[in-house]
Amino acid sequence: MSNIMPPPYILQELPNVTECINYPIKNVQRIKYTCFDVSKSLLAFGATSGGIYIFNKNPCEFVQLIPNKDGAITRLSISADEKHVGFANGRGVITVSGCEQGPNALHSVVTSKEHQGNEVTALAWSGNMLFSGDDVGKIAVLQLQSFIAKTMFQSSSQTIMNLDSRVCQIDVKSYMLLVSTLTRCYLCDTTEEQYRQIGQKLRDGEFGACFVNKENAVEINIKNKVKDYSEVRKYSIINEDSSFVVGRGLDNTLVFAARPSSRLWEAAVDGTVKRTHQFKQILGRSPVNILTVDAYEHERHSFDEIATINADGLSVNFPRIYNLNGVIFSYKKDALFFLNLDNVDHTIWCARYKSIADCKVYGDAIYVWLNNGSLINLKFMKIDKFLIKCYVDDKHRLCAKLCAQYKDYLLANEMSTRLHILAGLKEKIDDKELLETIHSLLVKFERLKENEAKKVKSGIYVVDNTYNAQTSLMSEMDKTIDNNEEYSFGNIPPEAMQTLKDFSVSVTDRLNTSKKILKEKWDDFEGKMKHLSVEKPQEKLIVPPAQTPKIISRDEPLALDQTPVLERDIVFKQPSQKAIEIENNISSKTKSVNLSINILG
Repeated sequence: MSNIMPPPYILQELPNVTECINYPIKNVQRIKYTCFDVSKSLLAFGATSGGIYIFNKNPCEFVQLIPNKDGAITRLSISADEKHVGFANGRGVITVSGCEQGPNALHSVVTSKEHQGNEVTALAWSGNMLFSGDDVGKIAVLQLQSFIAKTMFQSSSQTIMNLDSRVCQIDVKSYMLLVSTLTRCYLCDTTEEQYRQIGQKLRDGEFGACFVNKENAVEINIKNKVKDYSEVRKYSIINEDSSFVVGRGLDNTLVFAARPSSRLWEAAVDGTVKRTHQFKQILGRSPVNILTVDAYEHERHSFDEIATINADGLSVNFPRIYNLNGVIFSYKKDALFFLNLDNVDHTIWCARYKSIADCKVYGDAIYVWLNNGSLINLKFMKIDKFLIKCYVDDKHRLCAKLCAQYKDYLLANEMSTRLHILAGLKEKIDDKELLETIHSLLVKFERLKENEAKKVKSGIYVVDNTYNAQTSLMSEMDKTIDNNEEYSFGNIPPEAMQTLKDFSVSVTDRLNTSKKILKEKWDDFEGKMKHLSVEKPQEKLIVPPAQTPKIISRDEPLALDQTPVLERDIVFKQPSQKAIEIENNISSKTKSVNLSINILG
């Protein structure tokens, strides 16, 4: 058993949100969650009651209930613009409902019965189209068209393919559709209404497939390529010797399809298989440890050596695969896999969680849903990004320990200029032995710091500018998600682009909401002041306390401690802004008093 250099990745566990997720149904034992999905700012759970429970991600809080009387939800998917949620019930009926929040939001509902009598096994959005697959291989599409009334919109649904077996996974990239079944993987050109099989060797079992960008590419404009639904016909298959003519915008797109025995096929977007990636031997290594919430808070982490524990390797069938921050992510009921396509030695896997029911990914975040109802939130980051996160969080000792653990990797590879802020570790750490261990790294950090300072033309030297590092990294993080909300793949540039985005989400959302509430309060106050007579100073100005609008249903308000199973209308609860509302109220009251004194005086 030989020791191996640890791969340069950190898997961090974030604070548990299980209690928040289960709060709306905790007093109703007969309601259980059955499926879930994630988007940029939302979490959605389908329930046995037929309802859809919508939560904000940051901060995690229940905001909306979408009732449904057609039975338990078996699968759901949130649209990329977060305006709609599509879901299927046990009878194979697919429903699309509006999920926008606010008093002027539209809440239309449309259904599709293309899969009625079958089990819907996969859903995937592409713009205003919802693609779906079922257990008999039928692929259908439901397209939302223009609004014709405030509470109703047109839609059309149609079966476009009948494949050989159960659909395992669907993915969409621009106008290309990827479908994986129990036996084959198909690539579809929705503009030409044609599809072809990827590769010739069959398989038998649950295997996933996904699109991946090998580098940043300019996404083509697909608006003109989406045909009116009246033109859509059933797709025709082309033979294996033929390939699609791919547009310029998809030149950098690859297709990955799972194969038996821990393998992945890599294919071009025209359907031609390029090579096979083998992960069986590398998965024979020991699993990595997760940095838990407690370990991060107290700056302690177990640095177990990576070693080969199974000389024969680990044979795994990957039932679902996703593009995650430059690697392929997959899972089974007791393991998470992070498959590195550039360097197989940087592949890692985790065996901390048992009884995994489902996993969803967005950006660098992974949501792991367990059979006991727990929802685990993880972050998957490269070591350089995580080091900056530790430093900004004032976890200086943990940062120094990780520098020592990954010293060889950091010295051997080109460093991001953002790492110059780590030169400040020598003032933050008292442990002389630890400082001596990372001395060579500190020298390199200091050189980066000097080079960074020379770039400032004003003559001002930037010293230990953690704020600048944080904001610049978050700005670059926003640029890494393309129109299809996927991360670019390939040789990731060393810039720490993603580390600190989560820091800004909650603050930004709260500040935006706070500004809106403050403006509404001030406009209301000014309107009341216009009716105040200057000739009657003896009258006391009474300004009623401004209240945040609360949206309720036409029947009854939603009480969280008595969650209804079904309601006729969609129920809302505005996100809490307690801390900021206090400041707004103080500010509003101060302005009101000052203005009253000026007028009355």
